[in-house]
Amino acid sequence: MLNIYGPGGVGGVLAGALAHAGVDVAVVARPSTAAVINRAGLRLDSAQFGHFTVEVPAVTAPMKGAPTLICTKSYALDAIADAIRAAHPAEVGALCNGASHAEKVRALAEVAWSGSIRVISERVAPGVIKQSSTFSDIRVPDAFADGEIAAALRAGGVKVDAGGTEPQVLWNKLAFLSPMALLTAATGVGVGVAIEQQPELAEALTREMATVAQAEGTAITAGDIMANLRSLGRDSLSSLARDVRDGKPHTEFDALGPAVLDAASARGIATPALAALVSAVDDRLHPER
Repeated sequence: MLNIYGPGGVGGVLAGALAHAGVDVAVVARPSTAAVINRAGLRLDSAQFGHFTVEVPAVTAPMKGAPTLICTKSYALDAIADAIRAAHPAEVGALCNGASHAEKVRALAEVAWSGSIRVISERVAPGVIKQSSTFSDIRVPDAFADGEIAAALRAGGVKVDAGGTEPQVLWNKLAFLSPMALLTAATGVGVGVAIEQQPELAEALTREMATVAQAEGTAITAGDIMANLRSLGRDSLSSLARDVRDGKPHTEFDALGPAVLDAASARGIATPALAALVSAVDDRLHPER
């Protein structure tokens, strides 16, 4: 039995795909969400896996001894850590955005790692997940590519690749995600529009992010990052930008902005463009200051 902690946009897609393929899986959710899933099943409308409703056991605490895949936001880790440790999982994996959460994940079990996922999906209602992408690609550190969690994911038709060390896996995603998130959250406009409005700032940001990511062991260049940003579409918004716009009480800002500044500072890397965007997002999050 694989526990998937958090049946949202990421966890819901994975749980639905695995259950539909006959993999033994359960979701760990809040009581209200668990009640909906236990009553009505988990609905997946997916461009990759199809459109169906599956029965998936929904629990409010991880099952004892079972491998557990964390699919919550990184800011939820403190709230769920005790429940995970108490279950003594055989293995813990996490697919949170960012890199600063990795140490917390490693403290949850003897076998624990953080990886990344590339997918476009969202929870449109409790137990109802929409995946618009035709992919759900997961990268895990080399040392865990043949673990129980990776095996369960592959059995459900999910692509799982090894991606080097844990920092390399996390920074290979963060180097692209952070600029997209900060540019759109700071300005409130699509990433292409933000680049058009402030081209020098965007160029400086990509150079700084590439320098930090390279210091963390990746081979990413500023050109790689800018090409990715331009490929996303002129009006594409990040989830952070939508959360800031909607006044959400919890966001991934700390993981995608201040934590990157901290990593750069620890390595003696100057990041004035990154700092300016972090400050601009912070001002939008806390206009009363």
